[in-house]
Amino acid sequence: MSRQHEPNPHFLPRDYRQHQTGPPPPGPPPPLLPHHSTQSPPQPHQGSNLPGQHPHHSTRHNQPLRQLGRGKTNPITWLIGVFCALFWVIIIVGGLAILIVYLIFRPRSPKFDVSTATLNVAYLDMGYLLNGDLTLLANFTNPNKKVKVDFSYVIVDLYHENALLATRYVEPFSVMNMESRFMNVHMVSSQVPLSIAQSQNLKRQMDSNRVRFEVKGLFRTRSNLGGFLRYSYWLYGHCTIVVTGPPSGVLLSPGSPVDLSEKLLSLTANITCRVAFGKSFEGSGFDSDRFQEIIHEAMVMLGSRSASDFFPYVGWIIDWLTGFRGRLDRSFHELDVFYQRVIDDHLNPGRLKQEQEDIVDILLRIESDETEFGAVQLTKDHIKAILMNIFLAGVDTGTITMVWAMSELARRPRLMQKAQDEIRDCVGKRGRVTENDLDQLHFLKMVGRELVISA
Repeated sequence: MSRQHEPNPHFLPRDYRQHQTGPPPPGPPPPLLPHHSTQSPPQPHQGSNLPGQHPHHSTRHNQPLRQLGRGKTNPITWLIGVFCALFWVIIIVGGLAILIVYLIFRPRSPKFDVSTATLNVAYLDMGYLLNGDLTLLANFTNPNKKVKVDFSYVIVDLYHENALLATRYVEPFSVMNMESRFMNVHMVSSQVPLSIAQSQNLKRQMDSNRVRFEVKGLFRTRSNLGGFLRYSYWLYGHCTIVVTGPPSGVLLSPGSPVDLSEKLLSLTANITCRVAFGKSFEGSGFDSDRFQEIIHEAMVMLGSRSASDFFPYVGWIIDWLTGFRGRLDRSFHELDVFYQRVIDDHLNPGRLKQEQEDIVDILLRIESDETEFGAVQLTKDHIKAILMNIFLAGVDTGTITMVWAMSELARRPRLMQKAQDEIRDCVGKRGRVTENDLDQLHFLKMVGRELVISA
């Protein structure tokens, strides 16, 4: 009869051996310790390695689990975190407040110039000591619409060839928004020594009846934003004046500069209107200046960034406060009126028929034929959108290209003079260039070819 296998108690868990109630397993009794030994018998389950058991497993099973203690954050760490959070909140809120105030008021620096000047006396003693008397009418302009500017400290200096001739202090004053303030400034110089070169230059200018002076100003200004926010800054002004010789020296108005941007914008808009719409902008119901303002405002709106682009959910509030939304709607309405007039003019039965249809005629014919492009039906709004793309894109790119070409010619006076001489020789006394003259303007064609290559 086979004997039933009995488990070895050394390989059983500790809990199982402690709760076992059966008879002890058969086997040899444990060895007795010597009588002189006071040590207790070794316990295999208390850290000793049992046969067949890995030491790591025994140690991990017998050691009690350690409980993780709750660590406390250092108060200094909390203080630093709160300080950093408050710092960034203040920075963000302050930046948004400054941005909103700037967008609402849009402050601009005041302007300083000389409207009139009278040279009463100017002569040299002993050939190098200057005595002079000059009266200026200084003009201080505030270009802001919502900002009042205070001038608390005004000093005006008069120079000739970098030599200080006179200094005048002006009493404080204020300039309201969109207004100008004229101040009389009387400059008197007495026995001002000049160098030999400066005195000789002054004599030549007086002989030619064209005396040049420089007026420089140092101003302490303060801008008032709505009466609740003020900030001060220093403003430096500088202008050059040319007056006739004494005793009745008056201010000479130099040749007025020509704003080529406006002239070329008007030219490009007229050409684009004739090609695309079959009419010039003179027949659009707007005068030349008003039409240029509409185009310029539309260009500004297309190139501007609204607050809604950066803050989609709350940006419309900033746009409404700054007036950006109103400007955008007004510009859209003015362009819409212009495009509607172009469409109405082409729909007019009494309109003179042209030999070839323009873009507007083709679009209106497509609309009347009820031709569908896919699932989209062409409407008047679609026609206006196409006209806006053609008009604004053509005017903008054409104007920028020609302004850039004229700027490059202005940097090279010799080439500009050569182009001007060729045009004058070709045109003669007629005063205008026709299409038949283009074949004779060889140098001008080379300028245009070089412009296209550079672009």
